[in-house]
Amino acid sequence: MRRNLIDYKTDSLANRDVDELAEHYWPQLRVYACALQQANPKAEVMLRLVFTDGNEIHTEFLRNGDVSHYRAKYEEILKDRS
Repeated sequence: MRRNLIDYKTDSLANRDVDELAEHYWPQLRVYACALQQANPKAEVMLRLVFTDGNEIHTEFLRNGDVSHYRAKYEEILKDRS
C-alpha cells in the first residue's frame, strides 16, 4: 500500500537554489513518513514537496526499508540529545 504525503511550501524562490531548499525540508517529511509507517507498517510513502512560488515539485519515494532506516537515524539523534 502506498501513502502520499504532500507538503506545500510558500517560500519565495527568488535568488534561491530550489534543490538546496528541498534538501532542507526532506528531513521534516521523512519524520512524517516514519509516523505514517507506524500507523501502517507495510506502507510505502511517496513524499512530495510543492513549492508554490514557481510551481516546483520535488518527489522522493520511500520503501519500507528506507523509512525504517530514517526512523532509526532520527531515534538515535533524539537519544543523543536527551
